[in-house]
Amino acid sequence: MAEAETTLSTELTEPGADLPALYVKACGALAVCAELDEIKDISDKHKALAVYAEQAKDQTLLDYAKRIQLRAFERIGEILINVKDKKARQELAKQFGT
Repeated sequence: MAEAETTLSTELTEPGADLPALYVKACGALAVCAELDEIKDISDKHKALAVYAEQAKDQTLLDYAKRIQLRAFERIGEILINVKDKKARQELAKQFGT
């Protein structure tokens, strides 16, 4: 995401930058960030549930935790498909361990 921020700040300083188009681009980038943040939260909850389930030796809870993790990974994949910048996509994939 740092690269996207650099690109945005560079475009803002260029003479004659098309601010409405830039605004739309920024809105899209922020929407992706918000979705990724929500997915990260879900992934963190999965990890906590998995730890609790293992400690309690509760297979049903562990199964629920695995389903949550799978949904989070599926959603990350859907988002990554829509990230057009290859380097940004690779960095996000690396960050989420996919």
